[in-house]
Amino acid sequence: MKHMNKIPKQLSRAIAIVILGIGAGIIAYQLKNNPPNITPFTRPIPTPSWQEQPMVLTDIESATMSGNFTQEFQAALEEEKITPKPSPIVILDGASNMTRDTVAPTVTINGEPPCFPLWVNDNMTPWQQLVTRTKLDNGQWSSWINQFSYCFDNLGDGTHTVSIQIKDLAGNVSSEVKRTFVVK
Repeated sequence: MKHMNKIPKQLSRAIAIVILGIGAGIIAYQLKNNPPNITPFTRPIPTPSWQEQPMVLTDIESATMSGNFTQEFQAALEEEKITPKPSPIVILDGASNMTRDTVAPTVTINGEPPCFPLWVNDNMTPWQQLVTRTKLDNGQWSSWINQFSYCFDNLGDGTHTVSIQIKDLAGNVSSEVKRTFVVK
């Protein structure tokens, strides 16, 4: 009798594996035919709150945020009777320094059509005192003005070329800088 009650270890393992397999098969069958109605857990994402804070700008701050900064800034200075201080980087000694200035300023055309902001630089004249002129296609040069961005609207379809020059207080004129673009 003692020998009959003992089941070899390998056989008992095999029986256990069969029983587990049958149980897993029953569970898989039940899940396939009767899937549980479980809502997946999602962590709630907090909605950020945004509240705009009103700011009151001075005339000078308003002017710097407009498209025509230079002219509006000069008007605000005149209106408030403020004399601009000389640039701490460039200190001019009147006309005597300008006669020694023989280096032409530089201009780079930035942006995409139809508007072209300019990047200007000179060795002696502050950028605020430089003047520019422009020409579209084969037209005439514009007058020299204190403007550092040009926009061209209502252009016909085709290829167009904008040319720009810059001049400093000593009268030095940059070489002509061009940008060609296509209007469709």
